Amino acid sequence: MIHTLREKFIFFAMIAVTVLLLVLLLAINGVGRIMFEFQAEKVLDTLVDSEGNLQKFAPPPKREPIGWDGILPKMMDNLRTARFFVVRTSEDGLIISSDTQQIFFVSEDEAIDFAKSAVEKKSSSGRIDRYKYRVVNKGDELVIVFLDMTREQITIRTVLIASSVIAVIAWLISLLFVTLYSNKFVRPIIAGIEKQKQFITNAGHELKTPLAIIQSNNDAMTLIHGENKYNRNIKEQVFRLSELTANLLTQAKLDEEIKLEKRSINISELTASILLPYKDAAETHGYFFKADITPDIFLNTNKE
Repeated sequence: MIHTLREKFIFFAMIAVTVLLLVLLLAINGVGRIMFEFQAEKVLDTLVDSEGNLQKFAPPPKREPIGWDGILPKMMDNLRTARFFVVRTSEDGLIISSDTQQIFFVSEDEAIDFAKSAVEKKSSSGRIDRYKYRVVNKGDELVIVFLDMTREQITIRTVLIASSVIAVIAWLISLLFVTLYSNKFVRPIIAGIEKQKQFITNAGHELKTPLAIIQSNNDAMTLIHGENKYNRNIKEQVFRLSELTANLLTQAKLDEEIKLEKRSINISELTASILLPYKDAAETHGYFFKADITPDIFLNTNKE
């Protein structure tokens, strides 16, 4: 039994650890992705306002950091390292100009193809490949700003891999700890179960003596005064209680739960037979007793 209980303890403990690690893993990577997206949106806002010309951008007056400004890197530092390109088109979709000076791996022709794809989507913002873009109207022109998210994607992937490796290591350490100390955790439970079994065993053996006395006295009364319904009721209840006591003793000796044999039982007849002693007790005290039982109801169960 101790091995079974120990295995169950290890199983459920590791399920709890697994759920906890998965929640932490999802939370860390989810919050990281949200922060990167928020930061990218702020950079895009600035690039759109300046139309890709950082010289037009005037940093706000110095103030105390509040909210996200105190957590995220400074905007100008992000702009200096941001990789982006800007394409201007007419409202009819004709390319007016393109600026790829702030990005190395995108040619002007590729920038124009990206801009055409963004215009075809007819959306003010979105993603194309690894670039976030924003489309704004500037007079008779459309200014399309593309921000390269490769660095952020690599960072997110690196964080995911690193956190996953740490989670696996933590899971293995937890498994080792739970396995080594499972005996110590389980022993008090085993001791309690053993005490409970001992109590059931003692109580079962103690019940046998008064049941035997009741049965012998009932048999003597039957021989002296003859058999009647009261004798039969006592005999049936003593027999039933003896079976229950025997089942308790059997269960106390087993490590696993007893598998009770099931068969089709007429519940209507069983209920009527169980009610008979109560009917006699009610009539003895002058009470009216009536039972309304639907006949022939069968159930696949254990009679006892």
